[in-house]
Amino acid sequence: MKASVLQRSRITRYGGSFPSLSAFLLSPSLTPADVETADVRGSGTFTPSDGGFALNYREEESGISVTVTKSGDTLTVTRAGGTLTFRIGARTAFEYRTLYGSLPTEAYTEVISVQEKGSTRLLTLIYTAVFGGMAQKNEMRFKITL
Repeated sequence: MKASVLQRSRITRYGGSFPSLSAFLLSPSLTPADVETADVRGSGTFTPSDGGFALNYREEESGISVTVTKSGDTLTVTRAGGTLTFRIGARTAFEYRTLYGSLPTEAYTEVISVQEKGSTRLLTLIYTAVFGGMAQKNEMRFKITL
């Protein structure tokens, strides 16, 4: 079915150098160094399945294709060829691909939730990632209107 998407992101970056996700999570004092927010709109398709869904859309401004799939407690986001996999309460490791190269990344997923309100789906993803010695907490909220 057709879908319009509003993806709202909030990224909180932390100062300091963190060699691993464990070093960040065990750090006694964390001070945010920078907070960035962004809204991205797109349109595409939403396909429900047993225990999950597939969302495929194209970002309006950039024209980049995004695929979000949920199956059980796992969420996969593919954007511009890079794939991020998240599992609730678990650490995952992956290569985060950018225009400038790949970075080994480790993430800890706190929240993956989906709420249904009539013809709207609200997807929330909250995770902490460490890559290149930098740490950031990411909150992504997708409003999917069918």
